[in-house]
Amino acid sequence: KAARGVDGRTFPWGETLPRPEMADLQATHTLGLDYYRRNLLVRSKVELARSGWYWRIGAPLPVGAIPQNVSPFGCYDMAGNIWEWTTSLYNLAVADYHVVKGGSWGYSPQHTACNCRSACSVTIPSRVYHAQGTGFRVMIVPNG
Repeated sequence: KAARGVDGRTFPWGETLPRPEMADLQATHTLGLDYYRRNLLVRSKVELARSGWYWRIGAPLPVGAIPQNVSPFGCYDMAGNIWEWTTSLYNLAVADYHVVKGGSWGYSPQHTACNCRSACSVTIPSRVYHAQGTGFRVMIVPNG
């Protein structure tokens, strides 16, 4: 709900697939410069950086770095950037896999849809399996 709002949107910002300036995604990194060359006449990474697009290859961005990536509830980076690990079980019959949502910087725009989910194991040791681009969200609720 924090990502899709009460109106059940497909993406935190609405119904359109993310453009490169909207979310930190694999497609942003591989298609970003070409997109901007066509649409903004940007000719280099330096000009791209000046245009306000965040040139970070293969890494998550700081929270709030992309102002357009905000949900109706004011939560940033609910799409792209980092897959968010949840407490929900992926399959009730298999208790060691939990749902991850939101896509990450290494995935395509379709993975950022609010209804898209994947899974990560809680029991496979990190030396065997490493889920790059997966994290969790800490939320603080003020008293009162």
